[in-house]
Amino acid sequence: MELDVKEKVKEEIDRQKKLLEKCAMNMGQVPEHLRAYQGKAFELMQKELRALEDQVKQLRG
Repeated sequence: MELDVKEKVKEEIDRQKKLLEKCAMNMGQVPEHLRAYQGKAFELMQKELRALEDQVKQLRG
């Protein structure tokens, strides 16, 4: 069961990394008046990704 959880978390990490890459590439296309909000959303996504990566580390140990 633990292996299934670990695999699902890894899949979610991969999905979020791809999403963050796309967001970073598209940031230049965001209108100036929305960039602050988009930047905050990007930061929150990065925090969530780090939390998932920490979760995988804990499952290994």
